[in-house]
Amino acid sequence: MILEHHIADAERYPLRDAKAGPVRKFEQRPIPPCETVFDARRLMEKKHYSEACPKLAESQRLDPGGGTLLNLAICHEKEGKLATAKSDYDEALAVATRDKRRDRQQIARERLAAIDGAIPRISVVVPIASDTEGLEVKLDGLVLRRAAWGVATPVDPGAHVIEANAPARSSWTRSIVIEASQKKTVEVGPLALLSALPPGGVVAGVIGPEGAGLGGVLGGIAGPAGPSTSTSSGSGAGEMPSDERAANDGGARAASDTIVREPGHTNPVYIAALSVMLV
Repeated sequence: MILEHHIADAERYPLRDAKAGPVRKFEQRPIPPCETVFDARRLMEKKHYSEACPKLAESQRLDPGGGTLLNLAICHEKEGKLATAKSDYDEALAVATRDKRRDRQQIARERLAAIDGAIPRISVVVPIASDTEGLEVKLDGLVLRRAAWGVATPVDPGAHVIEANAPARSSWTRSIVIEASQKKTVEVGPLALLSALPPGGVVAGVIGPEGAGLGGVLGGIAGPAGPSTSTSSGSGAGEMPSDERAANDGGARAASDTIVREPGHTNPVYIAALSVMLV
């Protein structure tokens, strides 16, 4: 640690020689955040694990080390995040084996054996009826590959979310709460096909007074416009004959009539009856 501070000073104030110029700067590696580690240890002594663990994780990120990693695993175990602790212990064991630190290997193996039975596990099963093309299954936002379907996955105690998605199908979601030592199986339900309009289908409007305004607008785009027609009473050019107007009124009142010909248009306007059933 003292040497590293000297290196930092040499970086900040390089020596100069009148003839040779500035000396070559020493290569400096990041100074380990020892204060962070000490703070974390003090917090762990006070059993403030939720505060200590992030400090250890940050120290490990800045300056990875087998000792810090082992302390992080212990902290997560004390915090109750057993699956996270297992992952840390596994990594710490690999690092200790590489560094030939038998003391750390022993600690990691002992803790792994001690917590194994308490680690909750979730098995996500996908039945044949739910296994559709392009299906993607996630556990807490992480994708579960097909090889992991039906396999007991270690998780931390608490709430978890299982999701399933596939192209052109509705999504499926299930939330569960699991405690230490529990093992739960979640079966993915079938994903329904998403509804869609018929090919070339257009939602035109609604029959009744509510659709009068929309129907008038749609009449202008349904086909080529013909001569203008007046709907006011009295005689005059362009007025619809009374017998034709009565026939049209009778057709609009028929519940089964879904085709209305607007006056002055040669093409029919298809109007949705009350609602459109999407298939």
